Amino acid sequence: MTKLAAEEELCDAERFSDVIEFDVQEDVKYCGQLWEGSPPMAAPNPAYSESLQEVKNTILSKASKSPGITLSQLRTKIRDLWNALLSFKNTPEVVLYRKLEALARKQTWILIRSMKTTENQLFNTTENGTLYEAPDQHGGARGFNESEEIPGHKEDLQHKDTAAAAAEIQQHLEKQDNIPLNIAITGESGSGKSSFVNSFRGVSDDDEGAAPTGVKQTTSEVTPYPHPNYSNVTLWDLPGIGTTKFPAKKYLKLVGFEKFDFFIIISNTRFTENDVKLAQETQKMKKKFYFVRSKIDNDINAERRKRDFSAERTLTEIRDDCVHSLQGIESPRVFLVSSFKQHWCDFSLLQETLERELPMKKRDALLFVMLNINPEITRKKKKAFQSKLKYWATLSAAGAAVPVPGLSANVDAAVLVGAVKHYVHAFGLDIPSLKRLSVSTGVPYTDLCAVITSPLAAAEITTELLLKRLYRNSSVTLTVSDKDGLLLCTSFYHSSNS
Repeated sequence: MTKLAAEEELCDAERFSDVIEFDVQEDVKYCGQLWEGSPPMAAPNPAYSESLQEVKNTILSKASKSPGITLSQLRTKIRDLWNALLSFKNTPEVVLYRKLEALARKQTWILIRSMKTTENQLFNTTENGTLYEAPDQHGGARGFNESEEIPGHKEDLQHKDTAAAAAEIQQHLEKQDNIPLNIAITGESGSGKSSFVNSFRGVSDDDEGAAPTGVKQTTSEVTPYPHPNYSNVTLWDLPGIGTTKFPAKKYLKLVGFEKFDFFIIISNTRFTENDVKLAQETQKMKKKFYFVRSKIDNDINAERRKRDFSAERTLTEIRDDCVHSLQGIESPRVFLVSSFKQHWCDFSLLQETLERELPMKKRDALLFVMLNINPEITRKKKKAFQSKLKYWATLSAAGAAVPVPGLSANVDAAVLVGAVKHYVHAFGLDIPSLKRLSVSTGVPYTDLCAVITSPLAAAEITTELLLKRLYRNSSVTLTVSDKDGLLLCTSFYHSSNS
């Protein structure tokens, strides 16, 4: 993190001790949690006050050795140090979102290039009565491959019926965007189901439309929670199995198991006999199921108080204990997750496993709602977008509703707006996603926006905004990259910084 922060600040630093005098053996102090257990019934932790007193004594001891320092100066130094530490901590998140922003911007200009190419091909079709095939520039991207060509649109283009071709493409894209994906989340009360539902959907517990969380039982009915950006994807918060209203023997029938694509069974301790029965019955119904051990962050924080603490050993013990409790399940897989720290442990692995084991036609539905917490997810999203470019471009060019000055092309701006919104939402660069990132990382929203250079990120995507950007960049020279054949608008970066 020191190297990343140094690069951001244009400084020459390799390690934290290059920035400040620091001894990792002597100067690291750990303060335990205030409560022993979960509020409101938890008792205060006496070690908390003792740890704070030790920190105070250390600070005052260090300060007493500094000649002439006053308490107000000490307060200022501590505040500056705290701000510096937050800056170090948040540097990786800022760097990651800059990369995501650049990728989304790149995809937008690939779309515009494809639109222009397709318009020329349609012109040739109209003039010559033949279909000019566009080469696949993206090499086997997933989603729309050769076996999934839209039926009839090539024939319509060959017969100069661009309106019919556009209608077929529009119908097929809408069908793809509305493929339903229903995910069942079940587990006992207090296991963290609702927090997991919110985390998977990329919303905070206090956001509008979030699944209610709390110390009391909050899930008593089968409750759907659609994704805020992709309404075809729904997470269903199910009541715990084995209650009076939902007995184990009738559970699957009562919750309507047939509508779910797969089940996620959650526990914040050991899995129970009812969890095993549910998995076995789900398997009989030819449905997939996955075991998730939640609240891993609580376990890690509790174990940190031990002198011989080892995060790796703690996680191994938790996983082994969970697997041992799942007697009767052949080779059970248990994913250790934190709903509040998704980059920890197995959250990313869980997402990738779900996507890999879904039927092909439903994979993109899950992919676009997956959290951008590792590079592989980002690469898959990029490929999925690339596979649809020629269809968005054909649809836009066939619409030919709005002339764009300087581009010598007519485009259906509404199609381009929809595609760009798709990019921005999937890469987490829309305003709500950035505000949630601000809360989770502690970086002020204004600071996140300050490092964003693209005018299409952290903005409301409208026809006026998109056409304005197209017009501003239409008068510059477009060159072709030798590496990947992408059109690069050389003034885009300059104008977006202004």
